[in-house]
Amino acid sequence: MEIEEIERFATEFVERLRRAGAPEDFKPSIRQSIALARLLEAMKLRKGKLDKEDFIRAALAVTPPEAKDLALDVVQEMMGGSYSNIFHRLRAFPFLPPFPLQLPIPIGGGYNEGLSERGRKVFSKAIAGNPQAMRDFKKLAEENPVEAAKVFNKLERAGIANLDNYAGIISSSIRSLEDFYQVFSVSRILPSNLEDILNHAYRNYPLDKAYRLADKIDSIANSNMRELIIKHYWEMGKKEGNIPSLREVASSPAPIKEWRQMLDASLRMEIERALRSEDPARALTELAKQLKAYSDYCQEEWCSKPLRAASKKVAKMAYEASKREGEEKMREIERELMKERLEPTLKSKISHKLRGIKGRQNLDKLARSSYNDVYDELGQGKVNIEELLKRAAKFNNREAMAAMAHRDLNATLEAAKKLGLVDKVLDSLSAGPGENLLKEWYRSRKKIDSMMRHIVKRYVKEVLLDVGRGYAVSKFGGLEGGPLPSFMLKPYEPGDDPSLVDLEESIENILAQGKIPKYLRYEDLLMREEERGKIAIVLLNDISGSMAGEKLFYMSICSLMLLYAFRREDLAVAFFESDTYKVKNIDENINIEDIADELLDLEAFGGTCVSRALLWAEEQFNKTKAKAKALVLLSDCAFYDYEEALALTTRLKRMNTLIFVVTPKWSYEENIVKALRSIGTVVVHVNNLEELPDILTTITNSI
Repeated sequence: MEIEEIERFATEFVERLRRAGAPEDFKPSIRQSIALARLLEAMKLRKGKLDKEDFIRAALAVTPPEAKDLALDVVQEMMGGSYSNIFHRLRAFPFLPPFPLQLPIPIGGGYNEGLSERGRKVFSKAIAGNPQAMRDFKKLAEENPVEAAKVFNKLERAGIANLDNYAGIISSSIRSLEDFYQVFSVSRILPSNLEDILNHAYRNYPLDKAYRLADKIDSIANSNMRELIIKHYWEMGKKEGNIPSLREVASSPAPIKEWRQMLDASLRMEIERALRSEDPARALTELAKQLKAYSDYCQEEWCSKPLRAASKKVAKMAYEASKREGEEKMREIERELMKERLEPTLKSKISHKLRGIKGRQNLDKLARSSYNDVYDELGQGKVNIEELLKRAAKFNNREAMAAMAHRDLNATLEAAKKLGLVDKVLDSLSAGPGENLLKEWYRSRKKIDSMMRHIVKRYVKEVLLDVGRGYAVSKFGGLEGGPLPSFMLKPYEPGDDPSLVDLEESIENILAQGKIPKYLRYEDLLMREEERGKIAIVLLNDISGSMAGEKLFYMSICSLMLLYAFRREDLAVAFFESDTYKVKNIDENINIEDIADELLDLEAFGGTCVSRALLWAEEQFNKTKAKAKALVLLSDCAFYDYEEALALTTRLKRMNTLIFVVTPKWSYEENIVKALRSIGTVVVHVNNLEELPDILTTITNSI
């Protein structure tokens, strides 16, 4: 290969690397192409010739670690293109011996996973032909077969020959279903001992987890791993007397006789357990419902039919058990009535007992009910929280427990502590509408003891984040927001900031034109020009004493909604009362989870002094270069410092700022609202707090 071809290759490699989108902290430059050309020339002088592997090694050597994957893709593409005729063609990767399963559809390649530091070292030794490479690769495969598969994948893509030993090492290192799936996804290498993998799954995974992993393998390998898993679990379960639970079997269906046999065996165990329980009729009814749900989940007739039949069978048994229990209770009452002749006071006792039976039946019915039914019932009348919670936990009804916590969080937690059901109540908090839990948090958080409040807050924060994301998606159509401020190249003009001149881009521009220094002009220098964002929004939330309760909840939701929806815009958020509490500056990158944590601790107190918040908003607008500016103020406008507030609002208007004041229709300071309108402020009244997110969406979309 001539020197000119080497230089042409180096130049084109760098150009392609730049077009391919190199990482932000690495920019391919002229210096890299010069270094590559020099390295190749030195290799040619030493060896007398260059082959394909020499070009790959050299290209990777002049590329930093964070861009080596991208560089390998680029040089491989060049190998198969205009440079393919000058390199030796290497033979294709030899596949392993056939696997016991049928695998007619191999997964496609294209993985570009990054390597760990250890993986990169092994890859470098292997590609350089270091004799220690095989030993290091074997150790890596024994400890992390997936990482070894990634190294193998890159060696294969680099065109390295004689990879049979590497493939064999990985094949024998696959010991679990997770290893099987991940290794095959990366390298299409199959395990050498399937029986060991099946035994490992049986000893370490419940059936449903092993089934899900097998399903993933089947989806990429067109194999029958699910059926093999079912057969193995059935044979081992019979031998050891350890049949999987009904839930595991029903959620792991396969069209084979072993699945039907395992289903029948697990169903018998569940029926026996129900019959031994304190309330067989209830337990059998719940079992029938579960079987019906499993049958609805199955789409194939071979799966849904036996589950439907089992559901009907168990439902009939539940009816018969309930009938027997009712007859026994009636006989007990009749026996008590027969004694009434001997003891007249028994009549009142029997009436009281009958009322108790009826009350327990009603409570049991409520404890089995849906979220909405329990939530509504608790809002209408007095219910014994402790008794209801005990029954809801007995029936494992998460919706009922969630409704209780959402209606009265403190009382439900106190009852849970007495009954030892705190974990169950906490796990149920996410059931039902998240808004109800958040409203109840702001209403009753002060009543909860500090230790429990800290624990509950973690659960409530997850709900707050989910609700905020949900509002952002539903109101704005996604979470991407507008574009980040970016930088564009432009010719330098006298008077521009010289610090923004990009030296590398300027040098390349000059060399491309073939100019010598004495002919250079200002416009030959290229500089970075900041492109302005589309919009800047400042949201001010009033948390004075008059804005407590649900107002605080809705302001928190609106703040999170905007933080998600406009995270790529200039957005600032603050709360104010007598003082100003900054949530996010307009030029600040924040962690939304930390913001949610702060919002849950907000308290409404103090007077309504808005002037400091308006001064802060002015500072934020002075930082931005956005074309449109908008201030949104959520408040009842009962400002103590209204004269100063009006002056500052007027000053913001002179900055071409759109100002929106959103205030509750049933409670606001009329004179101040009139004054704000007179200076051009848009005042929006809300009929109820639930309109607040919609109104805020309308305002931001109109800017």
